[in-house]
Amino acid sequence: MYRPVFCSWLYLLWQLIACDGFSARSATGSSLPSATWRPILIDDSFLVVGKDSGLLTVPGRGEAKADCLISRLQHEGYPEISHAPHRLDRDTSGLLVLGRTKAAHRALAVAFEARQVSKSYEALVLG
Repeated sequence: MYRPVFCSWLYLLWQLIACDGFSARSATGSSLPSATWRPILIDDSFLVVGKDSGLLTVPGRGEAKADCLISRLQHEGYPEISHAPHRLDRDTSGLLVLGRTKAAHRALAVAFEARQVSKSYEALVLG
């Protein structure tokens, strides 16, 4: 049984401050070179990562939008990750859960599609 990983407001605040969440936006909508990801939970079936704002989850159209979380994961030693069962917008930071096997990916995709996954969003707003 897997324990859920929750994202707290402190984590999001850290994302905004330490990871330059207020940085200038890319004019092309592509990933920012300074945006990164970090592993939160790794096991044989699943990978949970923290994604910075400024990083696309999946590739967009065109070569300028090929750099994304999925391509960086593949480059960093997770070639089995080729799809995301859910995504976060480029300018959103937070946690993503990814399947490391076809069965795990399918189970996640079905759970997200059936809205069986509980999600929580928090925002820090200025002004």
